Amino acid sequence: MGWRTVVVDSQCKLTYKCGFLVIKKENTVAVHISEIDVLVLSTPQLCFSGVAIAELLKAKVKLIFCDERRDPIGELASYYDNYHSSKNILEQTRWSEDSKRKAFTVIIRQKILNQARLLIKLKKQEAELLLNYANEIKEDDETNREGHAAKVYFNALFGNDFERRKDSPVNAALNYGYSLIMSYINREIVANGNITQIGIHHCNEFNQFNLSCDLMEPFRVLIDEAVYSDPPTEFDKTYKVKLLKVLSMTVNYDEESTLVTNAISKYVRSVISALSKNDIESIKLYEF
Repeated sequence: MGWRTVVVDSQCKLTYKCGFLVIKKENTVAVHISEIDVLVLSTPQLCFSGVAIAELLKAKVKLIFCDERRDPIGELASYYDNYHSSKNILEQTRWSEDSKRKAFTVIIRQKILNQARLLIKLKKQEAELLLNYANEIKEDDETNREGHAAKVYFNALFGNDFERRKDSPVNAALNYGYSLIMSYINREIVANGNITQIGIHHCNEFNQFNLSCDLMEPFRVLIDEAVYSDPPTEFDKTYKVKLLKVLSMTVNYDEESTLVTNAISKYVRSVISALSKNDIESIKLYEF
């Protein structure tokens, strides 16, 4: 598996030659496929050879496709990344309801704690309220501490007039950043031999990423901090590249310093293993 995130943001033709992805435009660029971790196709104005797509998928490269506004609209990941897929999917369908509720509670508590720690870092007094919400959370978050914490948290970061559903550059940046995190979560779930559709809390029949939506929660704070530190007045190509760099940051996970992408990989495996073994206490969470 590679380490580079490659962004294609202008009209071009992508082909394959001798192990390289060849990007043909005014200046032709070649990148060895073994070096690529994720390929972001930030414009629909391109021509992509079938051979290049097949070779990228063989190398387990995640492909993210964007629309004319350069917003992610879909992704490709290879089938059969794990020889035990059938066994693992069967286990996934047998995860107990009790284990799923407990796992979701642990994950959401950590999400709120991570939000509180960001506010502490920024010396925001609302951090204390979020710590209280984390302590008050009940199984499966039946009292919606997550929702109460979110309102306090985002108002503390972006002002009392801020609303997550409004059309704004800040919300566009947050949504784009979250979609990048979820894309990595998707890939790791599939690589582990599981499917993204069967979640532990999310169960929307129209959402093909139910499990990914559940698991990504503790990592959202990394995008929140990046957007807070440099709020966009215009959400453009330059800002999207800035958010991509979040995935290359070094963070602490399980008492080790590692890249965000590596932390996501270890975390996803930890949660899936804990659910399969009915041992929720063994989950290793990302702590901001």
